[in-house]
Amino acid sequence: MSNEELNYYLQCSRIRSVRHKKRMQRKQFERRLIQLFFEQRNLSKRISNLGYEKLDPPVQRGWKRFFVLRKDVARSDDALFFQKLLDKINTIQYSSKKEFKVKHRKFGKKIYEEREQNLERIFPDAYTKKDFTEREKKYFYPTLEHDLNWKRLIWVYRFLEPWRFELKIEPNIIYRTKIKDFNLIKRLDEIHQYLEWNNLQTKQARLTRGNYQDPNRYWYSDLEKYRNPYRNKRLVDIHSEYETENLADTINEKPSPDEVFFISTMCAVLIYAVFLLNRSARIKMINTSGSK
Repeated sequence: MSNEELNYYLQCSRIRSVRHKKRMQRKQFERRLIQLFFEQRNLSKRISNLGYEKLDPPVQRGWKRFFVLRKDVARSDDALFFQKLLDKINTIQYSSKKEFKVKHRKFGKKIYEEREQNLERIFPDAYTKKDFTEREKKYFYPTLEHDLNWKRLIWVYRFLEPWRFELKIEPNIIYRTKIKDFNLIKRLDEIHQYLEWNNLQTKQARLTRGNYQDPNRYWYSDLEKYRNPYRNKRLVDIHSEYETENLADTINEKPSPDEVFFISTMCAVLIYAVFLLNRSARIKMINTSGSK
């Protein structure tokens, strides 16, 4: 049998080549990863929809601390107004001990300091979603604060009169608990371990979503909005681009309330500083003239 006859026989008999076998194995493996993705999502939904069951008797799990109206404010005529306002900006802290203290080291010694708790700081986008009334908005002021996560200054709204509230500590009582199905949890954990140990999360994400984004990173350099527009540019080119822009629109724009508040406060601080310098200079002149 010649080579031509052998090739013709192989084509007619539909015997798979080595390359075709590898390709089919790879496709079958990718189908399996896609099936695991849908199974993982289905298991998560089933676990979250199991519901809750009541605890009889209830169980105490540590302590909780939150803000309440001060006694004199609770007896005033505006008690209902401040209570509704407190419900929108209240914060809760949990602790295993009633003291609510944190351990620190100072000069090599371990000391315990009380945990700081403040009312909720409201970001500008959440300020509109809270549905504050016109009277409630008068009790907030914008301020610049340093954010530890973003490592930059951000505008936030703070409550103007926090002295109207005081902290209260109560036992944290648990009246219900989540229903658990250990067979579902076991199967979900098996899938997660299989993907993690074999480093298949990236491949699975590309097959199901088209791309992979690390959940531990809060920004991605491949997105256009996160790219630095001044990267790899000379300072001379940046100045020339800035000068060629039309600045008439920006000059005619009205400043925002936050900018007006910031500029007014800075002007007041500068005026007060100049007043103190002039006062100190006058006192020195009086003292020198009296000594002579």
